[in-house]
Amino acid sequence: LLRAPPIGCVLDLARHAALAGRSGHWPLFAKRPQGADGRDGREAGFLATLNDFYREMAARDPRDAWARYYLARALDEAGDADGAAAEYLAALERDADLVPALNNLAWLWATHPDPQRRRSAAAVRLAERACQLTGFQRPSTLDTLAAAYAEAGRFPEAVAAAQQAITAARSAGQDSLAGAITSRLERYRAGQAHRETR
Repeated sequence: LLRAPPIGCVLDLARHAALAGRSGHWPLFAKRPQGADGRDGREAGFLATLNDFYREMAARDPRDAWARYYLARALDEAGDADGAAAEYLAALERDADLVPALNNLAWLWATHPDPQRRRSAAAVRLAERACQLTGFQRPSTLDTLAAAYAEAGRFPEAVAAAQQAITAARSAGQDSLAGAITSRLERYRAGQAHRETR
């Protein structure tokens, strides 16, 4: 059910990885240590470079859903939630079943700390579709579904989805993810939604 990115995107990502290695910057989408201001100058500069890089990818083939998805990821990493949401939507306009875009946009709309940027009903719809496409077996999409249910006030369903996500994560040997979801599960049991720190 999950389609691989086009070879052009794969080659572009390889180019990006080489750039990251040569420059000594932190790899894209990895958890990075932060300074007192939450983002050091080197990281901010590299994220700006990435934004330009992925915009170039998207401009090269406007029909390429994966290119828009990678641009959305870069914008999300840079803290541009509105820009990221717009590009996730652009990716989904090109491929309505692109699971990473469904999942990431659902997570953004379910967990953003700013209530003006949360859309609970849409987050649930996207997360449910992502889970359907992955057979309700993938820990990350189940985790997102739980967060979306919690944001919508559907806490019993959030608890059930989180429990299913924990089981799937442990079965896949993803103990760290299972631990993180367990922490969120306790919030859902207490009637609280999860909020990302941005």
